[in-house]
Amino acid sequence: MALTNVTDTIDGLNFLVKVDGKNIGLQTDGSLNVERESKDTKYKTADRSSAIWTKKLAGLLSWNISQSAYTLVAKGDTETASIRDLFAKMTSESDYEVDVVMEYANTADKLTFTGKALITNLTLNLTGVGEESTFSCSLEGTGALVEAEAEVKE
Repeated sequence: MALTNVTDTIDGLNFLVKVDGKNIGLQTDGSLNVERESKDTKYKTADRSSAIWTKKLAGLLSWNISQSAYTLVAKGDTETASIRDLFAKMTSESDYEVDVVMEYANTADKLTFTGKALITNLTLNLTGVGEESTFSCSLEGTGALVEAEAEVKE
């Protein structure tokens, strides 16, 4: 399919990652990675001609999200997840799994993925004088990542 105009591409500005219903504050960039393991298996034909070739079998699926944002330390914000919120969730002894929503929306289309994940990494990136500090986090899926029903706006 050929791109017919600029609206055929996804503008990263329109993607939001939410953790437990809160936007990760002031997001700068991120990525969603979905992988399927593959397993090698030998196969043989009657004439043994392909005994040196492997055949791949599909294995388990996994997913993760990496996200960067400007550092917010505000506590008690009901709409924005700060590094404090993410740290508290990551270090909790019992309530450590988070609900994740990765959502793209523009005037014509909406794409949403949802799942449960663990926060596996938080990095506070300290900067020089007069620059805004950022943080990055990694979320590793603990089950299926599901695409929500598409909503086409007219």
